[in-house]
Amino acid sequence: MCDRRRWRHRPFDFPIYLLLRSVAAAALYAFSGSRGETERVV
Repeated sequence: MCDRRRWRHRPFDFPIYLLLRSVAAAALYAFSGSRGETERVV
């Protein structure tokens, strides 16, 4: 029964995790781009 609860939360947590990851990557990319260290990140 506990597994059903986890499965219910899983579909909601996955998109949020992807969103946070993409936002963090975009922030890092913009931060490095503004500093001119794009070659370091890529």
